[in-house]
Amino acid sequence: MNRHSRKRIAVFIAIAITLVAVAIFVLVDDLGGENGSSLHRPRALYYDSLSREYPDPELRSDIVRLLESHGYEVDVYVNESAGLEQLRNLGEYDLVILRAHGAYNGDPRSGRPLGSYVYTGLLYSEAVEKYGKQTVDGMLRRGDLALAVIPPPGYRGDYRDLPQYIAASPQFFDEHIHAMRKGSIVIFTGCYGLDDTRLASIFVSRGSAAFIGWKGNVTQSVSDAALEAYVKALLQTGDPSQALQEIPRDLRTDPYTGASLEVYRG
Repeated sequence: MNRHSRKRIAVFIAIAITLVAVAIFVLVDDLGGENGSSLHRPRALYYDSLSREYPDPELRSDIVRLLESHGYEVDVYVNESAGLEQLRNLGEYDLVILRAHGAYNGDPRSGRPLGSYVYTGLLYSEAVEKYGKQTVDGMLRRGDLALAVIPPPGYRGDYRDLPQYIAASPQFFDEHIHAMRKGSIVIFTGCYGLDDTRLASIFVSRGSAAFIGWKGNVTQSVSDAALEAYVKALLQTGDPSQALQEIPRDLRTDPYTGASLEVYRG
């Protein structure tokens, strides 16, 4: 082999090595750096249908800022944007915060699915406009959804005169949530979330580490204060049960109603 041939081969090898290096660099860059960090960046959902009746943008901003400072990518849905599609996709998240009203059906004679219901931010008319009357009415007939109202304190009028919200039953989640992220945590701030375990067990049986909710009728101000304190404690401890013990006792038990914040782990 003459000198010119050896030189051409050396140049070819150098170019090949450069191309391989570039290809590896591009692959690593697409994965979020040499450690592939974007693949493992945790995701959180802040679903805030409660804001239609009890807005608290400062609370939302504080919690989102706190989560982002701990590396979370946070999706936020507020008021009427907190609909059904977000509830169908809870399996995409490592942390789910449902700041929502809750209702409870413990009467088997009602013909409706038993357990805790989660209010969306949609009125019936808005849900019909968004998803179609046939779809919404069909889900109401099957029991996936229910019409729910929010009576003001001391209300003595006809409940049929109040705005009717769409609420999702345990049956809705059972049908639409096929898997949760392993080790994910669900926090439901509304009333009656753990008056039984029908709702909680759906998430835990599909991969969640814990469901945090209230047993009983909780005061909104207590619920909000407990939410912020609990998220801080959870980020510090990393353990759902330990985090509950870290927050003040008057935020674990509503001093006005006696409702208790509890952790269900299955």
